[in-house]
Amino acid sequence: MSLSKITLGEAVKKQYKYKLFSYYDAIKSLLIIQLIAIVFSFIGSGGSSTSDMNVTISVDTYSSDVVFFFTVLWMFITAILLTTRAYRYEDFSFITNRISSQLANTLYLLTGAAAGTITTVLSTFLLYVIFYFTNSSETIFGYSAAGSPGELMLAAGGTFFYLLAAAALGYFLGVLTQINRLLGFFAAAILLFLPMFLGQFYIFNQISTFYFQESSLLLFGLKILLSALLLFCAAILLLNKREVRV
Repeated sequence: MSLSKITLGEAVKKQYKYKLFSYYDAIKSLLIIQLIAIVFSFIGSGGSSTSDMNVTISVDTYSSDVVFFFTVLWMFITAILLTTRAYRYEDFSFITNRISSQLANTLYLLTGAAAGTITTVLSTFLLYVIFYFTNSSETIFGYSAAGSPGELMLAAGGTFFYLLAAAALGYFLGVLTQINRLLGFFAAAILLFLPMFLGQFYIFNQISTFYFQESSLLLFGLKILLSALLLFCAAILLLNKREVRV
């Protein structure tokens, strides 16, 4: 009688593939949320008008900012859901441990961030196409309405890093909630009310400056990558100390 052994890499690979095919509802919800956000985007994000004699010119600005916001929210909630008991117990149908399970979760969230980045950037083109075919012939579109390739690459990079940050924060917050609900709710309250105090407390102001006022995409990405790595590692260490389910 021989015992088959499975390595950590093989366990992570099998669980990752399982999550990709089993959690397809998350991708469906992403597309639905983004379609709703596109509808809200028709309201417009700004505009101006001028007139001279019998000629009136109105300039309306539309963007996919609403789509971006909804996608970040989706990423944050998806990361929290992965830490819930129902999702965690599904992993025990495999030969697994907490480390392989959480590494697979991390890979799944990275894939979700990549998918959210692609669909968010493509939503810009979808908005352009919808406006092009639904507006009258009197409407003139700006030459940079769809964005240049360089602008799209910058937008994609920034979107991915924001989604990665949302995934790491959501996952860490979800782990805290599973360990101690009061601690999790306290951390959630801090994140919820943090924007209200960014300019009033020195430490919050420094956090805002460190992350959100960085002009270099490379440095911004490096800060997010390191911060996300710390949050994911902290989550793995915290859950790894919990008693294994038998």
